[in-house]
Amino acid sequence: MIKKIRILKIEQQIYKKISIILKQNIKNSNKFIFTVTNVILSSNFMYAKIYITILNCILNNNIKLTEKKQIKELTNKSKYIRYLLGKFLNLKFIPNLIFLYDNSYKNNMYISSLIKK
Repeated sequence: MIKKIRILKIEQQIYKKISIILKQNIKNSNKFIFTVTNVILSSNFMYAKIYITILNCILNNNIKLTEKKQIKELTNKSKYIRYLLGKFLNLKFIPNLIFLYDNSYKNNMYISSLIKK
């Protein structure tokens, strides 16, 4: 099914604004680098799934422990992030944010290591 143009535009706006919010407003103790890889908005604009890669976790090989911890912290801060998102977006209803870890970068590194061998 082809997504509606309005949903795609709002997904792009959320993608850009969440990236800025995570870079400028969210303070984390270990200085992790959050990268938003994808945003999927539900058809009724109630929920937005935000896929995140945490680059410092991948480089330090502490992937399992720190990724769950950082995603949990982002989930705890989702109301504040949603509030900041509401300042940027001109929507009647700001969707609830669901943060998920994106494994694609880790999978790509694994595949490239297999190709090198």
